[in-house]
Amino acid sequence: MTSTPDLAEAAADAFTEGWLLSGCGAAFGEAEFRAAIGSALDCAHDPGVLEATLELGHLTGVWRTVYDRRERLLRKHLKAVTAAWNACLADLDPRDMVRQFRQVMDITAEAADPQKAWWKDAATTAALGWLRGLYRTDGYAALVAALEDAIRSGMAEGEADALALAASRQGRAGFAIAKAFRSAYDRLAGDDEVSRQAGGAVAKIVAGAAADTGRVLAAQAGDGGSEDDMTDAVDDTVTGKQPRAVDIGTDWHLYAAILAGAVALWQRLAGTGSGTGAGNAGSPVPSGPDTPPPGPPAGPILLSWITAGDARVCVVCSGYEDNSPYTPEQVPDYPHPRCRCSVDLAPDSGSSSFLAALLDSFSN
Repeated sequence: MTSTPDLAEAAADAFTEGWLLSGCGAAFGEAEFRAAIGSALDCAHDPGVLEATLELGHLTGVWRTVYDRRERLLRKHLKAVTAAWNACLADLDPRDMVRQFRQVMDITAEAADPQKAWWKDAATTAALGWLRGLYRTDGYAALVAALEDAIRSGMAEGEADALALAASRQGRAGFAIAKAFRSAYDRLAGDDEVSRQAGGAVAKIVAGAAADTGRVLAAQAGDGGSEDDMTDAVDDTVTGKQPRAVDIGTDWHLYAAILAGAVALWQRLAGTGSGTGAGNAGSPVPSGPDTPPPGPPAGPILLSWITAGDARVCVVCSGYEDNSPYTPEQVPDYPHPRCRCSVDLAPDSGSSSFLAALLDSFSN
């Protein structure tokens, strides 16, 4: 029987080997490393404990890759969308909107009263009218293009991540996730549904920025703020390095696209259709040069909702995880912005020669 020190050392080696097989490199978190060894020691009498520990390292490693890639993707596209947004706002003068608001509410002549909730409604309405002026700015097309690229990239990342996880489950080393991303990204060029969603994303960001502006102006009115104070407050709210509405809106649409991309891949594998485009069940996904045509139906495809597994996971997402598995058509939408959850193929779910061919095409 293996002694505890020997098993701990063997488990550490197995976890590290599995991690390296995932293609993540040598660096991993101490907490997950210690947790893996602890789990191995708890199951010391299981003859497959070291194989399970190796697999744990493999899967933990690929999930680290997936989350790191997603975070980098969000930073990249948030920077691009923010720059395009600020360029549009540079053509709009917040003082015009503030003056209109002050005139309508006659704040100058009326004693400040923070109980007047209609100030917020009036301010939000004024802000919405003002912000809609960005549709007429020279930079509007660039803003739509930036959001379109974020959604397209999100869908491509969702597909590439799903394939990377499948490769990890099968113990395939050397899966080229960047190549899989590029293939999916190129295939989605010109997808009308992506363009439509980008236009909708602008509208949602505008609405969010108007709501933020309404709260700020109402607070300023309650404090008896001057025209200059209000103008500065509005400018700080809707422009700058990372306006709240742009931050949340970009995050929401990029991550929703990641989820849609993963689900679309599994729908294609299941033979339930030709795929989806950015969440539209009827939008076809054409084949690219690196993508083999779909094979015969793979049998029942079931997906598990995967949370990040930490204290930040919300009750709704925990419930989605507990209620897994789902068919691709049943997978819930993200319930809130900044959702870090994912979907993965459920244990004992269907697979196909199409999946094997895809994985082969993206192997180094």
